This record gives sequence, C-alpha cells and structure tokens, in this order.
Amino acid sequence: MTAGYAAFVPRDPARAWSLAALGAGALAAVLDAVLIVSTQDDLSDLVWPVILLPLVLVPAPVVWPRPVARVLAALAMLVWCWLTGFSIGPFFLPCLALMLVAAARSYR
Repeated sequence: MTAGYAAFVPRDPARAWSLAALGAGALAAVLDAVLIVSTQDDLSDLVWPVILLPLVLVPAPVVWPRPVARVLAALAMLVWCWLTGFSIGPFFLPCLALMLVAAARSYR
C-alpha cells in the first residue's frame, strides 16, 4: 500500500458509510423538494415537521460519530420511512439502507 492511498482509507468504516448516507439523503431531499413539495398548490397543508425530520436524522451520525447515534438515527429513519411510505419516504430508502449498514459496521 502506498502512502498516498493510505490517506484515503477511512479509519472508521462506519463513518464512511454515514457520509455516503448523508450524500444519499441530500440527493433524496432535492428530489423530494423538486418532485413533490414544489408541485403542491398550498404549502400550508403540508406537515412540515414530518417533512423536515430527515434534516436532523441524516446528519446526526456525522455530527456525533458514536455507535449509539448511528443506531438511533437509523431506527428513527426506519420509522420515518415507514410512516411516509406512500409519499416522500421512498426517496429516502437508499439513505436508510446506508444508515443501517453504518449502524451495523459501528459495532464491528
């Protein structure tokens, strides 16, 4: 292994998965905003706390890189995706999968 390559190998593989989940969550949020939220006639009818919950859940394991934070955020995101499964939840399923992998990898 060369010295240049060693700089790109993450010391904590779960953190790399959390960063990938953050990227997938950002993409899902943009798709959600463009395809669903912007097409609504009356934005006051939307349940904004539920819509904005991934803005707290997805970056939490990156901000607090602890195994407990990864597990709790993944479980909360699982419940959120289940509750919003018929509207905006499917956009966040790849993010959820990456968060679950990060939570599983944090205890290895």
